[in-house]
Amino acid sequence: MKFEKRKVVLKRMSEAGSNWHAKLVTQLKLTEHQAEYVAALAEGKSVEEIFLKNLEQKQWTDFVGLWNLLEILFKNKLILEPLYEDFTASCGEETRSAKQLASARWDSRSAGKPWSYEEFVAFPFFRSLPPAVQDLLFRQSRLHEIAPACQIIRHGDMDRRLFALLEGQVGVYAALDEHRKIRKHVLPSPSVFGERGFFLNQPRSADIVTLTQCRVASILFPNQLDDLIQKDKAENLSYRLFVLNTIESSPFFQNFSAEIRDRFAFLGKILPYKEQSVVVKEGEFADSMYFVIQGSLSAYQGKTSIRVMKAGDSFGEIALFVNGGQRSASVVCQSECLLLEIRWQDLISLLSQNLKLAKEFQELAVKRLRDDENRKSRVA
Repeated sequence: MKFEKRKVVLKRMSEAGSNWHAKLVTQLKLTEHQAEYVAALAEGKSVEEIFLKNLEQKQWTDFVGLWNLLEILFKNKLILEPLYEDFTASCGEETRSAKQLASARWDSRSAGKPWSYEEFVAFPFFRSLPPAVQDLLFRQSRLHEIAPACQIIRHGDMDRRLFALLEGQVGVYAALDEHRKIRKHVLPSPSVFGERGFFLNQPRSADIVTLTQCRVASILFPNQLDDLIQKDKAENLSYRLFVLNTIESSPFFQNFSAEIRDRFAFLGKILPYKEQSVVVKEGEFADSMYFVIQGSLSAYQGKTSIRVMKAGDSFGEIALFVNGGQRSASVVCQSECLLLEIRWQDLISLLSQNLKLAKEFQELAVKRLRDDENRKSRVA
């Protein structure tokens, strides 16, 4: 189980009074937000529950502060060791030699067995597809039981299979140098991976290795899918493939693994905007962020233009991750635009199971805000 989902048990809870966590706040010099989080942890809340409670109450979450709080608690040995192991696994710090990456390769020729349609549509990714595409992919799928330390995907391979992780965890490994691999992310269940190779017929961009016993469904690319994608107008699946390439070039995603970028391409809604349309207004409450697929837009603070955005750029993340939900600028379309809107509720469902990713989002948003302020000061 991912550490974000576990009930946090603090070692000293039974050794001190009911307000022991208040003393901890002073002792460890925690921030106001960290004080709130440690109180929630003392009640046995999980990291995911903290995320979702703040979402329900429309409160801002300090992801960097929460990450740093966990590091402080671990450093002071206040959290049970099994949870610590899960937390350090999510940090992506593990390195392995290329030869020791896995003890076995998954046999793609294995027959597998059927799985239920209810399990299939439980994945948001599959539910987002047109019914005809859903039916075709389900008929092409087979379920496999895969042992730990088994390599499912190898970097550089040309293999048009899509994978759905029903149970267990897999690690995403990238090349650190010629002889070593570093684990960049841990994908929990349920997750879908391998979209780029499946839809775009591109070489695999990372190694995927099982970390635990896993139940994984594999889907071999059906030739009929190309025709369905061309005919698909209602759901614009062909646009999603374009989104994959656009996100690939986005500076915002350069620090994230290819698998994470693929997952974002299938979140959210694709929206068209006319020239001179106002997408967001400075000062208003925010509940979404955007990625530019086509067109160009300008960001304004007051009447001052602070930034021009084009395909591959993102905006709206400052309000979600830094400003407590308030838009820091207005954004206006300079031409006809196609945008990918990702609602905060959909985004938080992913981030609540990946605190490291949430922390990195916030750090990038802080950098974006600082860059915007520097540009505004130069204009002034």
